[in-house]
Amino acid sequence: MAKSKEPDEPTEPKGSSSISLSEALLAPLSSIFEAQIHASRAFLNFFLQMGFRHKYTDEDLALLNEDREKNKEILQQIDDEKKGNKEIEELSARKLALEAKTELTDADREESVRISKRLKELKIRWGVLYQQPIEYFDQDGNERTIFIPNLSLLPIKPLAINNANFKFELKVKDDIHSVSSTIRSATGASPKRPWFLIEDPKTIEGEFVPQQESGNSTEKTIKIDVTVGAVETPYGLHKLISSLTGLAGDSEKTKA
Repeated sequence: MAKSKEPDEPTEPKGSSSISLSEALLAPLSSIFEAQIHASRAFLNFFLQMGFRHKYTDEDLALLNEDREKNKEILQQIDDEKKGNKEIEELSARKLALEAKTELTDADREESVRISKRLKELKIRWGVLYQQPIEYFDQDGNERTIFIPNLSLLPIKPLAINNANFKFELKVKDDIHSVSSTIRSATGASPKRPWFLIEDPKTIEGEFVPQQESGNSTEKTIKIDVTVGAVETPYGLHKLISSLTGLAGDSEKTKA
């Protein structure tokens, strides 16, 4: 025996300008959320581009190599970076080998100091974080250089939609109809649970119309003034974010 099919939700013919009241309310909210997503992505893009060195993928390298003459400066920089990172690996391995010794000779100590100094130079030059070298002379006439991360020099403050207010007027249609009052469930699932708190709920549909002065129109309209603002973060979400933040930290490479 064929199973009975649930009635579909009432639909409007194609090309109709009629929308439900919930759609009218959700449309500007959806736009606000989309704008917030784009703003967040733009901020993250700015943060990463200005603060951190770009990591070229295999696809990036393939495109750059298609015109080596045009991209020779970028390719040279990539090649220098590879050489620098290779030297960092070799010096780091040598330093670990020295530290593993039970006794160090004077030559070992001098080499360890030299390696540490060179590693510092290489990591500043080719590290993930962009830094600005600033050279100056101290009060004793010694030439010194300080390195300041780009991120500490930039005005970094994300922009967000703090408050939104919108008004509209909806011309109500005459054929207001009922909607399903249960949650649809898969075949074989438990009985359906009530979705609404009222019995046999109705949905209101209409069309956007220009706002009119009170008393000048006999049409059935709804005037709505909605204010959207930030709300407190749910405790469960706040707890999750705090827990994830607590997991972040520095890690020390284990010795080979």
